[in-house]
Amino acid sequence: MNFEAWSPLTSIPRESLRQIRVAHVFRRSVLLITYNDEVLASGYNDSGCLGLRINFRDSKDRFVPQSVVELHQKKIKAVYMWGKIRGNADVENVRQVNNECEEQDYTILEPTLIDQNITKKVTKVACGEDHCLLLNIDGEVYSWGGNNYGQLGINSKEQQIATPTKIEEQLAGKRIVKISCGSYFSAAVLDSGEVFTWGFNNEGQLGLNDSEVRIELIRMPERVSNLNDAVIIKIMCGREHVLAMNDSQELFVWGGNRYGQLGLGDWKCRYGPAKIETIGKVTKIAASSHSHISAALAANSKIYMWGRCAGTDIDVPKETHYESLHEVFAHNSKPRIMYKSMTRLPDYESGNETLKNAFEDAETSDLIIKAEGKEIFVHRAILRLRSEYFRTFLQEHWCSETEKFISIQRQSYDVMYVYLKYLYCGNLQTELNVALELLFLADEYNDRLLKRLCEMKIQSEITTENVASLYSIARKLDAKKLRKRCLSFAGNHMSDLIKSSGFDDWDVTTVKEFFRECSKRKLLRS
Repeated sequence: MNFEAWSPLTSIPRESLRQIRVAHVFRRSVLLITYNDEVLASGYNDSGCLGLRINFRDSKDRFVPQSVVELHQKKIKAVYMWGKIRGNADVENVRQVNNECEEQDYTILEPTLIDQNITKKVTKVACGEDHCLLLNIDGEVYSWGGNNYGQLGINSKEQQIATPTKIEEQLAGKRIVKISCGSYFSAAVLDSGEVFTWGFNNEGQLGLNDSEVRIELIRMPERVSNLNDAVIIKIMCGREHVLAMNDSQELFVWGGNRYGQLGLGDWKCRYGPAKIETIGKVTKIAASSHSHISAALAANSKIYMWGRCAGTDIDVPKETHYESLHEVFAHNSKPRIMYKSMTRLPDYESGNETLKNAFEDAETSDLIIKAEGKEIFVHRAILRLRSEYFRTFLQEHWCSETEKFISIQRQSYDVMYVYLKYLYCGNLQTELNVALELLFLADEYNDRLLKRLCEMKIQSEITTENVASLYSIARKLDAKKLRKRCLSFAGNHMSDLIKSSGFDDWDVTTVKEFFRECSKRKLLRS
């Protein structure tokens, strides 16, 4: 998806936009990161949200991207905050903007490093309407911000807490792997696949399966118990609802449903998890704490959306023509808010329309690849530019530029076709069996980006039947991310793994290595 689909980005010159690696649109404000690690901000500066050292009451809105000086080329590895906060502000660069308000409001006018006590690597930050969660590499969660509804999960009746505070209580000693914020509630997923929620529960968004919504605030994390042993691996909170995906790629929903955002064909709230059956398996899910939209990428590669979409209420998942979940929010969320920051590869990696259209163009092709007797029309220049393997091959084995054919013996036509198309288009869309063959090809051709894409595709297709064989492949090819995902999945389905035919095929060395890794990662449970 192009950045230009987001209206707040359309005022930025096209040449400048090409330099952007990461973009985040929040209503009428925009934060950008370039390929040179320069942080830029543009748009409305409400509450000092642009971090440009200026008080929004004293300045005009800025629509030309300006450099956020404090973050210039820092390759952000720590967490900074700026804008309006509530509570006892104890950081530098703070200017009080409303002395008369009972709940004192402060504006941090420039990016300021949060609590110095946060020394471990931060892997995730999530934001609600007025609160934040932080997840570190050890699986610990910290929270700060507004606490009127118990959304910080720290068993305190303080209305605002400005300093990140570790959530203990029910999460003490547990390893958190996913976090998400709704408007005034929070959710966390453990490495075991269990889900804990806390905060406002006016529409059942905590999923605690109460027969009637609890009026009192849930100030400490409570386990969502009615998931029928589902191992949750992804969770996204909407404004008042939740989407959760398990490791079998089933989609569960609960919470508010006034706009059909649960996708269950009615408008009733659900106080506990319910499964969406209509779109089958899913690989990605999307929701935002500032909207009532739900979206999912199904295993069939189709994008579905439901809820409050462009002013229309949709109560069952609707198939769309979109190619990414970001497009759902770009065209249907009001106000315009990204459900997460949008990252793109540079043009030489992601390709452009001209390059895409050149693939299989017999008129302009100067080279034909043959596999299993079938022809694929390509271009020498593109193969040299995009593939280290073909660059070397064409240099060493081809003396004449007039030669028209290359015959490929070791790869099937399907695999070679997908690989060559990837060289032109920069993305990968294929079935599991082809992705597995491509993983071997990527290892042989030393194509790290393709290897990463294959791993991502395969990870979304792991089941109890194939996890053993996929672990063996990951181990053989040193596919670290796939190997880690197989271990995590197997740890949650150990009895099924041991009964599988793939496990029977393991040699003694593989079995020992598997259990050694499981023990190291604390995946073995009594």
